Amino acid sequence: MVLLPCGFDLARTLAVTAEVTRRPGFGQRPAARTGGVVAVDGSSYFSRPGPGILDGLELMAAIVRAKPGDPLPAGAAWVPLARSSNPAAGAMCTDDLPGSRPRTGPDRG
Repeated sequence: MVLLPCGFDLARTLAVTAEVTRRPGFGQRPAARTGGVVAVDGSSYFSRPGPGILDGLELMAAIVRAKPGDPLPAGAAWVPLARSSNPAAGAMCTDDLPGSRPRTGPDRG
């Protein structure tokens, strides 16, 4: 499951994930049970037309291939799930992890 609120960067998306993950029944969803919930920088990769859309597609492909807890590219992070028994489900901002890709493009600093 990918959380990408329109106009939210990664930090803001992570800040509001509890509004989604605490809703009744969320913990019963397969992605929540396995720790497979990811937050992304929707503002940079999905909400605006331009070359960032291609980066967004690459980001989404990496998320689909990842297993919970695997390193993710910059712009994505695992969502911490309070009731998860999966320790890999904790948030991981992967900019500093080995193998993570740096953000690229004119608006990616």
